[in-house]
Amino acid sequence: MRGKTFSTMAVTGSLWLAFAVSANAASVTATGCLEKSDEKDRFRLSHATGGAAESYELVPDKGVDLNAHVGHKVSITGETANEASEKKNEKSSVKSEEREDKPHQHLKVKSFRHVAAQCP
Repeated sequence: MRGKTFSTMAVTGSLWLAFAVSANAASVTATGCLEKSDEKDRFRLSHATGGAAESYELVPDKGVDLNAHVGHKVSITGETANEASEKKNEKSSVKSEEREDKPHQHLKVKSFRHVAAQCP
């Protein structure tokens, strides 16, 4: 009985922790010009409106393919990502001093919508 209670508490605690972590990620929808980043599997949203930043570094979620929309105006919906955790997971060949240090936010892209075939 004691082992069963402990297992139930451990599972419940794990589920709560997973929910709390995901609840801290803010959902953002921004519209702008989709550009390919210098880093593999990364994109940028420039001239962004509707969000808190003018540009975003985009990390597509599994199943989200942005490649066909590079150069197009798109509306991106995603969750803000912690830059420190992104850098920890980053496997980039670009040296840190070669990167642009412009203020931007990171978004993990959950979905997107094509707005126009050309960017302003």
